[in-house]
Amino acid sequence: MGFNIRSSVMALSIVFLSISSAQAGDPIAKCQSAKVKAMGKYVACRTKTEAKAALRGLPIDTAALAKCADKFLSGWGKADTKGAGQCADPPGADETLAEATSTLYTDWAASYVTGGAANICAESCAPCEADLQTCEGDLTTCNAELAACQGNSCGDGVVNAVSEQCDGSDLDGSSCVALSHGGGTLACTGGCRFDANGCTKCPDGALEFEDNCWFLGLAGQSCDAVCSSNGMLYDSATDTVAGSTGTSTACFDLLGSLGAPAGPNQSSTCGGGFGCFANVSLFPARVHCTAPPTTSSAIFADGARACACR
Repeated sequence: MGFNIRSSVMALSIVFLSISSAQAGDPIAKCQSAKVKAMGKYVACRTKTEAKAALRGLPIDTAALAKCADKFLSGWGKADTKGAGQCADPPGADETLAEATSTLYTDWAASYVTGGAANICAESCAPCEADLQTCEGDLTTCNAELAACQGNSCGDGVVNAVSEQCDGSDLDGSSCVALSHGGGTLACTGGCRFDANGCTKCPDGALEFEDNCWFLGLAGQSCDAVCSSNGMLYDSATDTVAGSTGTSTACFDLLGSLGAPAGPNQSSTCGGGFGCFANVSLFPARVHCTAPPTTSSAIFADGARACACR
């Protein structure tokens, strides 16, 4: 603390000691007197602390200085409260208040850095951390037991471990379609993993031909109706592979693979855009229509059309 502040406090003490008895009953005069006393006690407290350190050849006790500042600021606040905010600060008050506040803050910061506040935090967190360690220990034990159980379960015919996709005939409700294949038969390996080698691109009941899925419709069905009844859409391969822009060879091979009734193979212009079809009347034949252009909606009463669907 500077010499000027101490001199101001001493001067103010002399002035306020001369307050008349009438003034002494005035709340504002009491407030001013209390502030001067608080400043005087603060100077005395700091002087005593600094003198003790000098006498013993030790560093100044910052904790003791902080107590001096704390008491001063507390007394100052009480005086302001009693004066109802109308009590003017005596000379040197700003500097004294600033120094006391700085002293108190510096002590708090030092305490925090050396672990004061950190220790309080650590103590409050300790029970929680202990509970967390117990929980983690239990989880480790549980995971180890689960792993041991799972390691011996494959081959028992039941999917009962997260590491198993399937087990024997138990496919856990899965299928080729569920695995995004068109159809076929899903199997299970000895290591309890899916074996999709039996899955097909096309759904059950369809024939995969020239990388497309084909159906043989009923007599009088359009290809739109054939595909729709199988949950699919018409595919232009009906035309480009075995229809009017396709080849007769592809048409006749396709009809044979689809199990169409046997009969002579005929390639000619037809009365509609039937594409490739089997005549299922009393005079069976396998017919490739080179014209007119194949359409999805064409219908021939005695014709079972070969339709590509997607």
